[in-house]
Amino acid sequence: MKPKVDRRILKTRALLLNSLLKLLDTKPFRDITIKDLTNLADVAKPTFYRNYSSVQDILLNELDYRAEGYMDEISEVIDSCKYFNEITFILFSRFNDNGELFLAMYKAEMDNYIIDRYIQYTTQMMEIVNKNHDQAPDLARIFYFAGGTHCLFKHWLLAGRPRDIMEMSDILANDLYPLVKDKTITIK
Repeated sequence: MKPKVDRRILKTRALLLNSLLKLLDTKPFRDITIKDLTNLADVAKPTFYRNYSSVQDILLNELDYRAEGYMDEISEVIDSCKYFNEITFILFSRFNDNGELFLAMYKAEMDNYIIDRYIQYTTQMMEIVNKNHDQAPDLARIFYFAGGTHCLFKHWLLAGRPRDIMEMSDILANDLYPLVKDKTITIK
């Protein structure tokens, strides 16, 4: 069981994230200071530093928190999945639901951070999916998939989401499926 996070910490993090999102509408990320954030959020600087070490950490920690929810969801449904597309549908739905966070990260020019996180998340996801296989992950394919996923999602989001989620999740399923060791899960 995961430890509960104090509600005051969650409230502070939400205040800082919302303040950062507001500031990104008015100025470039590189010009946003911790003072700007703490003033807008009405949070003391020491409180900021108890939670984060930089402005970028606000976005990265939020991305990690939301990805953890995705991993939990995959862990819960993996045993009942017949088609790998079900997993990528959940993934692309999560991308869609978190579009505002990703747009903020794109404004902050954090693409490299996003790709690094995608590598970690893809590795974790494949460990969940391949639970019965002890083989080391194919890192070349994971790196390839993480970069491709980032570019695919970023283009889709910035273009105004021109294709539906199911179509996008099918694209991901076909590209990610070679990493699946347990072939009882198939592609639709």
